[in-house]
Amino acid sequence: MNERAHSRQLCRRRRTSTGIELATGRPVDIAINHDPDAILMHKTNHPRTELIQASVWDVDPVEVCAGRP
Repeated sequence: MNERAHSRQLCRRRRTSTGIELATGRPVDIAINHDPDAILMHKTNHPRTELIQASVWDVDPVEVCAGRP
């Protein structure tokens, strides 16, 4: 089984995560955003996604994805 990590580095309110979920058939694994309101909205709409509240510049995507591509 291919264990690719689906991550988003910007959780905008434009339904990007929903589109990724519809296209891949699985939830986005990780989402990063600095805005607490955006994190709350994303958590409400995507409860299976791990959310990281931080600037995307402060997070190492390779580390967060545990080496998964």
